[in-house]
Amino acid sequence: AVTQRAAAAMACGNWKQAASELCGMLGLGCGLTPSGDDWLIGALALLQFAAEKNAACLQFLHAMQGALLPQLSETNDISARFLELACEKRFSAPVCTLFSAWLGGDAAAVCRAARRVLRLGHSSGADMLEGIRFMYNHLFC
Repeated sequence: AVTQRAAAAMACGNWKQAASELCGMLGLGCGLTPSGDDWLIGALALLQFAAEKNAACLQFLHAMQGALLPQLSETNDISARFLELACEKRFSAPVCTLFSAWLGGDAAAVCRAARRVLRLGHSSGADMLEGIRFMYNHLFC
């Protein structure tokens, strides 16, 4: 439901509404870093790495930062810090390697890097990749 409402807002270019909807995932799920937070980190990663060349991604990134940062008390301290870092374009090495390979157009390196991301935490990597996939599908497809 959250992602459906966000996708509808994204389709209209309503970045603030989409960001508000996606922030509904903050703190949701189990784990040291809740699944919803990991998903948001993946979404932020795509926006951060695409923002340099895509004005819509830059606008959406600013909307996400504006909606997310004031709400970080809704999750645990560890996850809140990871989300702050994501808003500053600071990600784990596997996530940076994934986007470096992607931007370099090296399909084999993208596959290797995605497998490294999948190994992050119990489900954190899979949740991050799902956030990346969602954003890519709704912004570029």
